[in-house]
Amino acid sequence: MRVPEVHLSIQPGEKYQAIVTAIEKFQLKVTLPDGTPSRVHITMVEKEPAEGVNPLRQFKVGDEVNVYVTNVKTRLNQYSMPITGRKRRLPWELSLFKASDQQKFKCGTTVMGFYSHFADNSLHLVISTGKFQGKLPVLNMEISASKIPFASKLYRRGQAVMSTVHEVHIDGTVELSQIGFDTLQPGQTVNASVATIRDTKGAILSLPLGRWGQMGLTDFSDDFTKTDSIMKDLEIVQYARCRIVDSDPNTGEYYVSMRKSRVEGFTKVVDPDVRSTNDLSVGDVRRGFVVASNKSGHFVNIGFHIDGLVHRNTLPPVHTNEYRPLQVGSLVVVKVDSICKETEKVKLSLVETLKESSSHRKRKLSEVEDPTYPRKRRLSETDTLTEKVIERKVQEGLPRLDLTEGFNWDVAMMPSLSTLAVMAPGVKDDSDDEEQTQGRKKNRKEMRDERRKAEAELRLRERALMDPTREPETVDDFDRLVLASPDSSMVWLRYMAFDLRQAEVEKARAVGRRALTIINFREEQEKLNIWKGLLTLENTYGTKETLQEVLKEALQCNDCLTIHKHLLQIYAASSKTEDAEELLKRMVSKYKSDEVYLLGGMLYMKWGKLEDARALLERSLKSLEKQKHVGVISKFAQMEFKYGDPERGKSMFDSILVNYPKRTDLWLVYIDVLIKQRDLQGVRSLLTKATTSKFPPKKMKIFFKKWLDFEKEHGDEDSVQDVRERAARYVEENATIHS
Repeated sequence: MRVPEVHLSIQPGEKYQAIVTAIEKFQLKVTLPDGTPSRVHITMVEKEPAEGVNPLRQFKVGDEVNVYVTNVKTRLNQYSMPITGRKRRLPWELSLFKASDQQKFKCGTTVMGFYSHFADNSLHLVISTGKFQGKLPVLNMEISASKIPFASKLYRRGQAVMSTVHEVHIDGTVELSQIGFDTLQPGQTVNASVATIRDTKGAILSLPLGRWGQMGLTDFSDDFTKTDSIMKDLEIVQYARCRIVDSDPNTGEYYVSMRKSRVEGFTKVVDPDVRSTNDLSVGDVRRGFVVASNKSGHFVNIGFHIDGLVHRNTLPPVHTNEYRPLQVGSLVVVKVDSICKETEKVKLSLVETLKESSSHRKRKLSEVEDPTYPRKRRLSETDTLTEKVIERKVQEGLPRLDLTEGFNWDVAMMPSLSTLAVMAPGVKDDSDDEEQTQGRKKNRKEMRDERRKAEAELRLRERALMDPTREPETVDDFDRLVLASPDSSMVWLRYMAFDLRQAEVEKARAVGRRALTIINFREEQEKLNIWKGLLTLENTYGTKETLQEVLKEALQCNDCLTIHKHLLQIYAASSKTEDAEELLKRMVSKYKSDEVYLLGGMLYMKWGKLEDARALLERSLKSLEKQKHVGVISKFAQMEFKYGDPERGKSMFDSILVNYPKRTDLWLVYIDVLIKQRDLQGVRSLLTKATTSKFPPKKMKIFFKKWLDFEKEHGDEDSVQDVRERAARYVEENATIHS
């Protein structure tokens, strides 16, 4: 027989007396006067609980408390009958203070949560009786970096923790923060977690609020001799205090520094911070790190994203006669010989080698921490012979290629694994231990430990492969990527960039050719991207013959105009002015397209050849259809404002408006150009002329709104009032005419 549900004659907001029957983790079990069991959630005990205190500790079983019935229904709070075991849902939530509605969580509001447990590098807090659960990441906590590894031991279950709502997710998770700001800005000092350390690039860090940061080799310390030890310490500690120096609005990445002079602001600076070439002068003596080597010399990092070339011809005699490249990661002293401000290229000369690199740290920190990570095996005779050949190649100078000019790939530079094997310190072989233990039988404990060790290693590898944010680091990783996304040109281009980082130009070409055969023939844009990548590769690292061969094939498989336009842009970006000009002349003769004339005019203007650009405009007006003349002339007029003679640009716009007075778009373009030129008087005269012309009311409204916004930004109260009066007079006159 079904047990009937208990119906209480209780009204929300009424006060009753209850008795505490039990004290649980996050609630008080109480009994109402009529014997109905209910509860008081920990968030409903005190309206303003004291931080750091568990509010349930003040109660004992048997205490009488005054409770208020709220209109918030309980969630999953069920009472089980002692005999039948049937459950009935309790209808009301009780509170020790008057609370009408459930708390709403909005970004920026202060929340008092109660510590539940620690998981995923976050404190999990109980913040409401409903579905909302608080999550406070350790990087969002206002504690010192040294205490972050022990964050779970700083709190006890039920302890009150105050924080601010940063983001509310759909699943009910409320991300919290204690750092006091909702966005990261340059100049802020925050805690960071080191994700990856690379000897040739620096470190990738996880920042508060779910952001990522990048740190160069010169940002670890104010004294470069301490950089190596700091990097080793970070592999163990993982957490550090850093200062945000700059940010990239396009990628959302932040550039940070761990220099004490930036974080604390009062330490002695041995090696000055270099952020741009403006911080350098010819003759300066600086210390830096060797980040790459090729047959021309060595690239030395002396500042964030500032690498200078130490040419082979400038090396001391000991390096010239017996050419042995400096080890990547070595600390050297160099002298600034020349600086090119336009290309930001720096030429250096070697003064002294201070310290050789001890090892290459190109591993995830999880590999460093995990004791189950597989150790190096004993090399066979074949492997030893291969390693000797590799070592001889390394001594002769493994070519390193710089991808900063004309060929931008967003892939971190990685050394070859063979180089790591040669330069890594000796590792004790496991086979010695195996030989010692062959004589006796393993007991159950040893077999169980080995099995657990193998399972932990397998879990680690599976998690690494399943991580969507994991950056591919080996050829096998890229093979898995292209197998998963065979039609993605971005994946193939990153694969090519990876090979170029390893100085494997032929392999990069082969990857590009492989991509052209695998990508589906319907994906024309993806194939076009691969062709563009091959053209860029041949222009940067190939010869004229190889470039022409690739160009010939690309023209057969793609739209000729698109390929020629991209090649023209490649020539211009790599400062090959003669080749670009020759190609432009052929394109003008072959294609009767306004895109070619506009691109050619832009390049001529940038090169300072104004007369050639103006002659190209005259030629375009003779070749193109009349309906395209207005657009071409307006574009060339804008080029004159930006690169040529602004007065000539004004005369061109004035002649256009005389011939096409009803083209509202041309009026607005002319006004915007004058605003950029800071010609305020010209803008006012042009707007006066536009508002006194005969335009329809809808278009006249656009001009008056444009004028009003302009005066609010660049004028004063009188000018704003004048525009409003003009608009009012126009409305009155227009209404009189229509009436």
